[in-house]
Amino acid sequence: MQWSVHGIWPRVVEKNYYPEFCNNSWAFDPEQIKSIEDELEQVWPNIYKGTSRYSFWEHEWTKHGTCATELQPFDSQFKYFNKGIEWSKKYPYIMDTLNAAGIFPDDTKKFSAEEFAAAVKARTKKDPMISCLPVDGVTYLEEIHLCFDPPRRLPRGLGSLPRRDAIPEHPAPVPRGRLAVRSTTGEAPPTRLTRSNGMQWSVHGIWPRVVEMNYYPEFCNNSWAFDPEQIKSIEDELEQVWPNIHKGAGRYSFWEHEWTKHGTCATGLQPFDSQFKYFSKGIEWSKKYPYIMDTLTSAGIFPDDTKKFSAEEFAAAVKVRTKKDPMISCLAVDGVTYLEEIHLCFDKQLNLIDCDAVTNEYCDIADGIIVPANA
Repeated sequence: MQWSVHGIWPRVVEKNYYPEFCNNSWAFDPEQIKSIEDELEQVWPNIYKGTSRYSFWEHEWTKHGTCATELQPFDSQFKYFNKGIEWSKKYPYIMDTLNAAGIFPDDTKKFSAEEFAAAVKARTKKDPMISCLPVDGVTYLEEIHLCFDPPRRLPRGLGSLPRRDAIPEHPAPVPRGRLAVRSTTGEAPPTRLTRSNGMQWSVHGIWPRVVEMNYYPEFCNNSWAFDPEQIKSIEDELEQVWPNIHKGAGRYSFWEHEWTKHGTCATGLQPFDSQFKYFSKGIEWSKKYPYIMDTLTSAGIFPDDTKKFSAEEFAAAVKVRTKKDPMISCLAVDGVTYLEEIHLCFDKQLNLIDCDAVTNEYCDIADGIIVPANA
């Protein structure tokens, strides 16, 4: 049983949030870490099956590393990733501390969060943070975070190899389209492009966003657990428009994830103040904005494994129908950029508004974007 580094994530303690994507102009460059690449493969491996060698490091640098560069120990890509290697050597004893406390891998035995924390604290003398993953009503240990002192606390997520192996293979290059809602209230349902009687889009989620701080709050109320009984009456519809995008996962696991991570952060608004309302809104929006594929084909954008289109072409096609700018989300696989999702953005009154940006950080503006024909 071996643990690996997930990432180094800066946190603004005063405002209790993790900044993300702080400098999209500072692109990930594999050449900067060539000399430590083999070590990174051992201690900071890609936790997503089926993606390219560099994709996970690129993601961590772009999303988190660029927000740590104001600190001298992280002011270059080399330093950022090298610090992960350094810490993995300095704190390699996670499994040993758990074993010493009588905590061993077991598919049925349960332990309290306090037991995990006490075991780690016996070695570090400091309280860690325990991160869990709920799947079909069962809670699994996901990561253990160690925190470091000001001017920022830098949690390091450590994921076990069994957890990494359990992550379903990414469905790339199948794109997911998001009917995503972004606003002061939130960002909404990412829809996934799936095949069933043609090309069909599905909801991914509804994600609140704090515009003033430019971040998405997560896991806002862990005491408000997902309850399948609350959505029994709309379950069949959800299966059609908001299906599980993770292969091999349980029937409720994706909805549980979306509710726990995002839905609990939207309950301050009356249209989302219950699980039933939150998921019903996804169904409602999927019916109100069902025309994503039609808008693309009307603009001459068809699934094609080689033909490339610009982000502006996708955005313009959608805007013809919505009258507002969407955000185009991409997925980079082995140097090729695929359309992943399309986000629609809303204000607190749930009126469509222009999204802040045309693309996310993975869209290759220069080379173009592919809508794959073969999933």
